[in-house]
Parts: sequence; structure tokens; C-alpha cells
Amino acid sequence: MLNFTAKSKSFENFAKKYFYFTTLCLIASCFLFVQSCKAQSHNPREKIKFDFDWKFYKGNVEGGEKTNLDDSGWRQLDIPHDWSIEGPFSKEWASGTGYLPGGIGWYRKSFKLDNKYKNKKVVILFDGVYMNSDVWINGHHLGKYPYGYSSFYYDLTGKLHFDGQENVLVVRVDHEKFADSRWYTGSGIYRHVWLITTENVHVPVWGTFITTPKVSETEAKVLIITEVTNDSDTGQEVKIETSIRDAQNKVVATTGNPKEIAINATTEIVQRATIQKPKLWSTENPYLYTAVTKIKKDGQILDEYITTFGVRTFKFDADKGFFLNGKNMKVKGVCLHHDAGCLGAAVPDRAREKRLQICKELGANAIRTSHNPPAPELLDLCDKMGFLVIDEVFDEWEGAKNKWIEGRNHGKPAHWGYNEYFKKWAIKDLQAMIKRDRNHPCIILWSIGNEIDFPNDPYSHPVDDNYDQKRPNAERLKVVAEKLSKAVKEMDTTRPVTAAIANAPASNATGYADVLDVAGYNYQEKYYEADHKKYPKRIIMGSENGDSYKAWLAVKNNDYISSQFLWTAIDYLGEAGPWPNRSYAFGIVDYTNTLKPNGQWRKSLWSDEPMAYLVTEVKLGKDKNARRLIMPSWTLPRSKGTETTVICYSNCQKVELFLNGKSMGEKNLKEASHIDYRWAVPYEPGELKAVGKNDGKVVSEAVLRTAGEASKIRLEADRNIIKADRQDISYISVSVTDSNDTVV
Repeated sequence: MLNFTAKSKSFENFAKKYFYFTTLCLIASCFLFVQSCKAQSHNPREKIKFDFDWKFYKGNVEGGEKTNLDDSGWRQLDIPHDWSIEGPFSKEWASGTGYLPGGIGWYRKSFKLDNKYKNKKVVILFDGVYMNSDVWINGHHLGKYPYGYSSFYYDLTGKLHFDGQENVLVVRVDHEKFADSRWYTGSGIYRHVWLITTENVHVPVWGTFITTPKVSETEAKVLIITEVTNDSDTGQEVKIETSIRDAQNKVVATTGNPKEIAINATTEIVQRATIQKPKLWSTENPYLYTAVTKIKKDGQILDEYITTFGVRTFKFDADKGFFLNGKNMKVKGVCLHHDAGCLGAAVPDRAREKRLQICKELGANAIRTSHNPPAPELLDLCDKMGFLVIDEVFDEWEGAKNKWIEGRNHGKPAHWGYNEYFKKWAIKDLQAMIKRDRNHPCIILWSIGNEIDFPNDPYSHPVDDNYDQKRPNAERLKVVAEKLSKAVKEMDTTRPVTAAIANAPASNATGYADVLDVAGYNYQEKYYEADHKKYPKRIIMGSENGDSYKAWLAVKNNDYISSQFLWTAIDYLGEAGPWPNRSYAFGIVDYTNTLKPNGQWRKSLWSDEPMAYLVTEVKLGKDKNARRLIMPSWTLPRSKGTETTVICYSNCQKVELFLNGKSMGEKNLKEASHIDYRWAVPYEPGELKAVGKNDGKVVSEAVLRTAGEASKIRLEADRNIIKADRQDISYISVSVTDSNDTVV
């Protein structure tokens, strides 16, 4: 037994050593395999977020671009950054931009680059700088970009330091002429910045264009146009391979071909692929594919460029409206400005997502980017969340609009703005937007302008009631529109060109409306019927509209009107009245991201989700024309028994109202006025409850309770976990409640 035990222990030790050895061998093999896979799939392209650890100084600085400038006393911050929102609000600034300051600001970022980037191509990409930005790298002036909404980039290659030496990137922003817009713009580097490194043979920024010219249930033909640039000192024989992957990252189609790329040249590569049984992108199911384009030489990957796209078809019909994937639908849109209240123009990505979630809850399925190219992240979210988009570029052309200083339509306006740059920069800015954005399936229209034809602001025409011969001749509208439309078609023929018309008679008389593939009408519902008859081939859509029921019926009851875009989705800074107003507060969502009562009413019209929402109508004064206040409250300054109008916004077939458990009656849709339910109720403190029913079943409820004395402060986070990335946010809503948690 002793010998047996000793032998057993010896065997056991051997077995343990063998196990450890084989395990180590297996781990080593796996490691080598993974490294081998990484080597095979390594992407030489890097896109580095360049948002952190900048230095900032507000004010002019002599020699601010010099590398040896002492900036140790400058403020350190991260971007996106908007110095205007930091204030102060003051009457000395302009009402158009919310009584917030402009000025001059300097940004500096010092950084070191690893030697591995020494022989690489290096580009700096700015998603948006407002405005008149000058950029330097290590004292070299890279260029000036006036328009504050355009994305732009510069080549840093050959101007960088390595071997542990610091590089200094400097940006000067000139927004001294702060009254340059009709709404709040912000000031500074208010969108993301990216450092992009590639090999000398690479796909340039925004270098792919993917379309789906033929789509059916069985297959989708995909056309891929890829630019390949060769910045090396010899011609390059390369192979361009593109694989299309579905949402699960499974390869569903491939294509590839060799190509000779000449020295210092950019060549367009045209590839075609077929996706079998494609999943179509729609507002209900926003399905996305990715195209992975690889440039290879002798089996080595020189570049890998990823493009997200969707497979879908759409069309506008002059008689029947809009079709997505062959399905006729109404476009329920909202206009959305780029600021986010107290965040100003430096809007975190999560804030954009939150705002779109609210629009989705509302029942909206479309966004108009009023009135400028949006942040790229907004379009990414619209792709993922299922919003159609009108991508808009300008609010003014060569003529200056009124930029109000003392209050909207009050006092003497300024006339400085993008018009100063239009002649030189308009085509460049327009085509830059299209090239950047054209792979987004969400985009269905390119808008070349907003209310350029507004009567006497700046153009005038004899058909106008108050025709002013001293103002620019409106005949220029057609001439300029033709140039802009041509520029669009040079970049993309798959989407129609539109513009938001504010003066249909003048635009018809000048031929401006005829230049457009789709004529957008702003608040011009009264011309729908007559213009549809007079111009039977014209496609007419509502591009900006009020939120009245009559305006909605003009869309709902007319097949040839495809859309409505409400002005506006969310309250925004600027276009303010006289001091101390700060904003245009006619949104259906307020700055706390809360649907206002008219937003809840709109939800009852647009949303398919059963809903009910209670408000009371309070008359302010005894006169029959006294203003009526609609408020979601049952804590009213009135005596018991006073007749009170109670309104329920609901899309349910029937709604029954209860006051302290007693039924006040049931009403159905036929009895509803303007799709809301109304009761005259004798006021009695307590609980007011609405019960919405479909087919006899309770599907929605709404409750208002009379509040007692303020007792608590309640804080609620919209998300309990956020990323520790110095950019993510959570919205904290603060409510004052009584002892029973009823909001005071």
C-alpha cells in the first residue's frame, strides 16, 4: 500500500505538471492565433476623438497662434464648448440670438504623436465651429472657414512633430458680429473634433457613396462608389474589396476588383453587389447594413473604411403624396433647432438622443434640420431610431435677412450674416453637406433654403401687397435656385431638391417654385388646393406649419399633401421678443423635455399608442375674449361648485371622467371637439380621473389630484447609469410635492 501510494502521488504530480504544461501551450497557441487574426484584420486607419484637454481664452490675443505662447493661465476645458451660453444674458446683445454674447475666442491643444504615425497621412476634422474659424498647426496656417454649421477638415501631414516633441493645434473663432442670425447659434468649437490617421493609399474623408438603385423583396442591388487617394511617391496597384454585413455582422454580399492608382491622384472605384432577401429600412424598423471597404496590396490591408447605410425606396407623387418602400404614408414631422436650452449649442450626444425619443413618443416620424446642416450624430440617431429627415443648408442666400436686436419685429435690425459669404462659399458648403450626409438612409430631401422668398425680407415682388422697389428683385430667386439645384444634382441624384417657400404667389410668379423637385410650403395651407389645380405636376408638401387642427386636416384630408412639419418641436433660444425675453417658446416641448399640453394633444393625433391626458381650462378675466389658460392641474384658485372645463386629450374610442370616484359621464370620439373630450365639472378638490377605453377595455388612464402644502423635493434621473467618458449626461427632473407625493 505504501509503495502504491507513493507511486500514486508521483503519478498525480506528473499529471498536474502535464496539465499545466498543456494548458500553457493551449493558451500560447490561442494567443498566437488571436495575434495572427489581429495582424490579418488590423486596420491602419484610426479615428481618434480629439475633444479633451484644450486651453481656452475669450478675447483677442496677439500672436495667439504661435507655438511658444504661454497659455498656462488659460482655462482648461473639453469640447464641444459654447462660450455664448456661459453668458451673461444682457440687453446689450441681440434678441435674435437670445441676448447672449458673441466675441472672439482662442482654443489651443498641445499633444504628442507616437512615431508610428510618422509616415502616415494625418487629417484633423471639425464637425462644426461657429464661426469664422482660423486653424494653425505648429504655426502653419491651415485655412479659414466662415460658415459655422459646415463640417470641414485639414491635412496635417508634413507639419507635425514626432520623437516626443509637442504639437500645438490652435483655433481662433471670430463671432464679434453677434447679431448675425435670427436664432441662437452659440460660439466656439461646439461640435466634436477628430484626428484621422491613414496610410498614404486610403479612402479620403466622406469618400464613399452607397445607393440601392433596385430593390425588391427578393434582392437589392447595391451600388458602391469609393474614392481612393494615393499620396505615395509611386503608382500603386491595389485591390479594393467591399463586404456588406447585416445587423448581426454577418457577411451577406461581397465584391472586389484590382485598380491602378496614379501618384497624387484620387480615383473613383465603382462596385456592385446584391443582397438577397434584404431587410428594408423604415420608420417602424430602421434596419441598417454596413459596407466594409478594404484596400489591399500583396495581401496587406492598407485601409479599411466602414460605411453605414440602409436599403429602402421612396417616392413623392403629385396626387398621392409620399411612399416609403411602396407604402403610402403621412410624414408627421417637426422642425428642430440645434440648441438644447441651458446646454446651448454644445449638445452632448445623449441630449440629442433624449430629444428624439421625445419626438418619437409624440408620434413624429420626421425631422427638419432648421435651418442648417446638423451635427453628424443627429443623423446617425435618425438612422437608428427611424426618422425621415429634410437636411437643410441655408436660411439666407445673397440677400440679408433682418436680424433683430431689440426684439422680434421690433426696432432696427442688423443685416450681417451668411449673405456676406454666399457668393464665394455657398456651393462649397452645400456640396460639403451632401457629401458628408448622403449615405444616411434617413435623408429623403435636400433643402437649399428656408423662407428665402419672405416678403420684403429681403426680396420683394409686384405681387406682394406691400411691394418695395428698393429691395432686391425676387426674380433672383429662380436664378440662384437653379445654381444650387444643379450643385445638388452633381453630388446626388437619388433625392429630390426642396426649399421652404413662405410666399407662394411670388415664388410662382418668378418660377422659383418650378425649379424645385418638391415645393415645401411654410404656413401656406390656403394655397394648397388652388396650386394643386393650377400646377398639377407639382409635388407640394408642408415644410413648416402651425399646430392648429385646421392645419393638420389640410394634410390628413388631402392625399396630395404628404407632410406637416410643426413649428416647432422644442423651445429654442433666440428669435426672442423685447428684453428680458430669451427664447421662442412656442414649441410643443419645453426646455425640461416635457410635453406641453399642446404637445400631448398632438400626441393624441399622431401616436398609435393609447393615451389620455387631463387638463383644465381657466379663463383669465371676465371678458368673453379673455385669454384661456390650459394647465394640467386640479389645484385651482376657485371655490367649491364653480363650473370648470375639464379636457382630456386622447386617441381612445371612449373616455369616462370620474371626480372623487363619481362618474361625470362617458364620451366617444363622435362627441369630441377637435379630437379632445370636454366636460363641465363643478369644482371639488380631490381626484380627477380619466379612463380611456378601446372595444370596451380600459387601455389608458390619466389622473390629476389637488395638491396640499409643499412638503418634499423629489429628484428623478432619466438614467441611473452613465458612461464615465466626460461627455455622457443624465437628466435630473426636480419636483416639489406635498406629503402624499402629489406635485405642487
